[in-house]
Amino acid sequence: MAAKPRLAIVTTVARADFCEPLRWLDAFEVWHFYGELAPDIRKDRLSGHYMRFRSTPELLLGLLKVRPDIIQGSEPYDFPPGFRLSCAAMLAAGLLRKPFYFPTFENIRPDVKYARRRGLPVGIVLAPLLRSFLSLYSYKSAAVFAGNEGAVRNLRAAHVPAGRIRRELYATWGVDLRLFNPDGPLAAVPEGSEVILFVGRLVEQKGVRQLLRAFQLIKESQPEATLAFIGDGPLAREITEFARSHGIDNRVQLLGSLPNCDLPHYFRAAKVVVVPSLTVPTWAEQVGMVSIQSMACGTPVVTTRSGSISEFIEDGVSGLLVPERDPRALADAVLRLLCDEPFRNSLAISGRAYAERHYDAAANVAIVQDVLLRLLPRARRG
Repeated sequence: MAAKPRLAIVTTVARADFCEPLRWLDAFEVWHFYGELAPDIRKDRLSGHYMRFRSTPELLLGLLKVRPDIIQGSEPYDFPPGFRLSCAAMLAAGLLRKPFYFPTFENIRPDVKYARRRGLPVGIVLAPLLRSFLSLYSYKSAAVFAGNEGAVRNLRAAHVPAGRIRRELYATWGVDLRLFNPDGPLAAVPEGSEVILFVGRLVEQKGVRQLLRAFQLIKESQPEATLAFIGDGPLAREITEFARSHGIDNRVQLLGSLPNCDLPHYFRAAKVVVVPSLTVPTWAEQVGMVSIQSMACGTPVVTTRSGSISEFIEDGVSGLLVPERDPRALADAVLRLLCDEPFRNSLAISGRAYAERHYDAAANVAIVQDVLLRLLPRARRG
């Protein structure tokens, strides 16, 4: 039996929602080259070969040693780490005379994203440089997977041919619908409480401060509500101090980071999941995976219209969308779900159905696998 073609995947950080579905790329022997493992990964749920690199030369040598049949390069607009890895992937593909492709999720224009770095107006030089590199990188590639419409606009601005851009779900595959589902064990919650859940990095752009202000408003009519945070970040101490100073520390929980496979227990236990992301000068939400995971578990989502979120959530069908930086609108949407059980149940059912139609990771990986097989030289398609 002929050996499977080798696929080398290059990423700065290996995340569970990207890596775990790779087991469905069963037509390939997958080699994953990564700089760091995210804290949400449980190694026993990974398949394929994982090789950590500590420098760009080490990555290049690793790729040349493995001799893959096709290479997935890194996000080129992740500057500087992704830029370096992109160069290494493109160089390895050229030396091995093998095809490569890459995904891009960056939905902010480079001249905006890099307008001021380290206090200097380097965007004047860096943005044109990155656009020129993206043009070259795309020209040499066999395909480009754009993760959202902002990424498509950036590619077109760099004069990437429309025929090379693919809008399939890549990297954001969706979820394992058998794991993220409404049935199964629930995490323990305070008796009699209605849990409002946040999952993500505890940073400004994830809307943590707006959520705390909204929770104050929610508590006025729902005193038994509990706000739980899953994740770590620099605002953890601020959350604790806010809760203590407002006398709600018994109703605010910091649960820390958890493996991706443990999240369904908490989604099921929650009445509402809130994703209050904000657009900041250098970042905008590119997908909003937490919303997809929650709807698959049958838990209604309240999220903002930040970045690309509205491309993945249909307002009133798979979740509720509210304006950014508006704690009152956030609180009103959460209260609507807490107080109107028939509506909450209806949104839970329609959200799960929406996830089944659009975010079945196994089905989306199979679509991408067919694309990748067509990119291989005919002799290696198997």
